[in-house]
Amino acid sequence: MKQYLDDHFTHDVNLSELAQSIGLNKHHIIRVFHSAYGISPIQYILKKRFDEAKFYLRTSESSIRQIAELCGFHSANYFSQMFQKKFGLSPTQYRQRINLLEGMEEGELLGAAEL
Repeated sequence: MKQYLDDHFTHDVNLSELAQSIGLNKHHIIRVFHSAYGISPIQYILKKRFDEAKFYLRTSESSIRQIAELCGFHSANYFSQMFQKKFGLSPTQYRQRINLLEGMEEGELLGAAEL
């Protein structure tokens, strides 16, 4: 199940259909997954989506709308609201902070190399 979620986290995942396809009860799958990983399958999907979004925010110039779509969010507004709620920063603020921190680290490294 974890592999399925890893492979499909950017798509709509219907746990009822997944449970039916493997012949198990949806609630049983949720309990087993939570027992194994400490979070529900839905929480796991959201974590994967946010990890992917943070990667794109750090490494690309893609718009917030593009990143939201790439990570499985149906709306850039919903993505931004959820990101803000989870991390205390909007996606744009996160990107700016990461770029600022990386610029400072790079500057520090350049300064140390000159010594």
